[in-house]
Amino acid sequence: MDGSRDDAGWYAMEAGGLVARAAGGPGPEVQLRLRPQGDRFLATVSSRPFGTVFIDGRDVGPTPAAALPLRPGRRVLVVRTEAGATELSIEVAP
Repeated sequence: MDGSRDDAGWYAMEAGGLVARAAGGPGPEVQLRLRPQGDRFLATVSSRPFGTVFIDGRDVGPTPAAALPLRPGRRVLVVRTEAGATELSIEVAP
């Protein structure tokens, strides 16, 4: 993976984006990539195994999911599978 990792587990990407990975437990292993676009970020979410992505409680479709717009503020991203769910809480800053 390109870039350097900070204390929270985020990696800075050369194109100005960020990427984080969340280890699964009962839920899936999740990778979240954020790239800035104007006043928001576009999120790409993948998981192993495949799952359904929820942002702030709203079903936004199956993984892999790309170009999901995230406006500034606190966001809760959940990927659910039959085996369980993995949750990421993120603060999207302008």
